[in-house]
Amino acid sequence: MPEAGTILIATRDGALADSLRFALELEGFAVRFADEITLFSSLTGTERPTCLLLDQDVFERMTEGTSEGLLAEASTPVVLLAGPTTKRLYERVSAASIAKIVEKPLLGGALVEAVRDVTTRQDGASGGKEAVRRDRNVPPAPPPT
Repeated sequence: MPEAGTILIATRDGALADSLRFALELEGFAVRFADEITLFSSLTGTERPTCLLLDQDVFERMTEGTSEGLLAEASTPVVLLAGPTTKRLYERVSAASIAKIVEKPLLGGALVEAVRDVTTRQDGASGGKEAVRRDRNVPPAPPPT
């Protein structure tokens, strides 16, 4: 099966990382891993990934500081794996220019579909990131609680 692109996975959960790797490799993607320390160098290196698959735990830790701006500037589309969503999470997602949100638990083919969607749009667009940003799959924020 031809390689469909390289996916960079950033999660703190080793079991989740292995499960994601397995599912994505079955679909023809090459997979690399990054932690919070190596994430940005992995996104800006010479072998940039086609997509960043970012777990909510890592995302929230990154956005505690000023890293969400760095994430927004990266030319790699981001798929966020999120649990229960809140207004605060949606605000952070918008500021960081997340291309897609896939809610956990991961059911059916939602993850692979989201990754294929952002990688296909990136490959087919002249500017890559702009095409992904214009049609983000970020639902509206829930009402305040």
